[in-house]
Amino acid sequence: MKKTATIEQQIAWILWAGIIWGLVEIILSKGLKIWQPALFSILMPLLVAIFIMLVKRLVPLKGSILFMGMLAATIKFFYSGLILHGPFMAILIEAFLAEIIFLTIGSKFIGDCLVGISIEMYSAFHPFLTTGMLCNSIHLLKFKRLVAHLLDVPKNAIGKITILSLYVLFHFLAGLMAAVIVKFILSYVKTRSERKNPAKAGF
Repeated sequence: MKKTATIEQQIAWILWAGIIWGLVEIILSKGLKIWQPALFSILMPLLVAIFIMLVKRLVPLKGSILFMGMLAATIKFFYSGLILHGPFMAILIEAFLAEIIFLTIGSKFIGDCLVGISIEMYSAFHPFLTTGMLCNSIHLLKFKRLVAHLLDVPKNAIGKITILSLYVLFHFLAGLMAAVIVKFILSYVKTRSERKNPAKAGF
């Protein structure tokens, strides 16, 4: 956008975005776990990454994503019964990674790609970072079950290296997909804006 919102407006949007992120972590995560538990660790960070990228366009203020994440993490913290590990730390780390990348590279396509990939990679390796467990994590085991079902082979027929490679690859591709989706959304909004007001349109 050519016209930047005032600091007061951006702060208000940060607060609203943080609340929305917190509610998404509470409500949407439950729905995803029920609908597609095997792909939850891929789909949830995909949606979070898209949300973060779009909010950064709306609120370019330095530190906006980090403050938004702190609010979302606080909401999740109280909802989960004052538990510090798990989703609380995950939200903070995701926000921190995104903020560092945006500060370093800026909110452009390459930055979006790195944000998406970093959030997805953190989600993939989160069990190892928090519990020291990866190959036996619940998310990976559910993913292995899904792959075995789709290939119509026994679970034991798929080796640990193979399933781990597929798991990481799917996370990586989901991170790139988040950036591509945001690019399409921004292009669509830009086109609509140019049609309505050619003189003032643009990002």
